[in-house]
Amino acid sequence: MNIKSIIKFFGIHKIPLVHYLYSQILDLKFPNQDRIVSCHGLKILLRNPRKSIIGRSIFSTGLWEPEVTQFISSKVRQGMTVLDIGADIGYYSLLLAKLVGPKGLVFSFEPIPKAKWYLDKNIEMNGLDNVRSFDFALFDEPGVACLEDPLTLSKINLSKKKLSGNDIQVEMKVFDEWKA
Repeated sequence: MNIKSIIKFFGIHKIPLVHYLYSQILDLKFPNQDRIVSCHGLKILLRNPRKSIIGRSIFSTGLWEPEVTQFISSKVRQGMTVLDIGADIGYYSLLLAKLVGPKGLVFSFEPIPKAKWYLDKNIEMNGLDNVRSFDFALFDEPGVACLEDPLTLSKINLSKKKLSGNDIQVEMKVFDEWKA
């Protein structure tokens, strides 16, 4: 795209040119590939920070959701058993594993295959024996459901019977009926 077509595009669409240029420059500070970084004294494999908001946040600040991280850090103690529901790449699973220590246990639930791959890789990379990962969603009834656009929208749709676009089908289990 040349400069004339960029200016024409922004003139037609009323998107501030400065905002566009800022986002392009900002993108340059992030690597355009998966990256391993240190986080809470552990290694974490991030999805491409240019394409993942979680990856971008952890890459630039070392944290994801600072207020939630602080709250969890203040409440979780050695020896506890805790759940990470919707674990994604495992940011909270890693933090929880460190907080509960070797006598504690973390159950991580992640139904999205690509995210579960990162979760398992992060658990393995850190040699965490106190984390167990599972490839299903927790819900109030067992069954299967459509997870719409799992890596962006990530919305369970119980009424949708036919998958479209990036949708995937996920298994759901009830925690009270689940056996570890």
